[in-house]
Amino acid sequence: MNDRALGVSGIVSEEQVKKTNDRIMQELEEIVSNGFSNDAMQAALHKMEFAFRDQSSSDMPVGAKYFEDILNHWNYDRDPLMPLHASNTFVELKAEIEKDGQEFILELITKQMFDSQHTTSLDLHPDKEYALQWEKVSCTAFL
Repeated sequence: MNDRALGVSGIVSEEQVKKTNDRIMQELEEIVSNGFSNDAMQAALHKMEFAFRDQSSSDMPVGAKYFEDILNHWNYDRDPLMPLHASNTFVELKAEIEKDGQEFILELITKQMFDSQHTTSLDLHPDKEYALQWEKVSCTAFL
């Protein structure tokens, strides 16, 4: 299962949702056409590397952390052994980027965002009065 998600907040009208979706797709098209800058690629790799190292140096014992990661993968129908191979995967990713550049990333964006027929857009619009209504209901239930 390959999960990809993009979240945007602060958009209040349906017209803005459509404009934002169009803008996101336009930006992705530009990225696929022009690629990422070297600085952006290096920053992303450094961020991933720090996240991986932070995972290894938590307060939780390493064995318990691996067990938790394995269960999280297993619960969501992913390969449960993936966390055990994460360091190798990261090293392979860096090597592939150094060898071939970013082409495979741009191909993934194209395949997953433009060529895929399986997309979903979910617009959430909170009810500003909901908390007040819930409070009234819950208060009257105890009286």
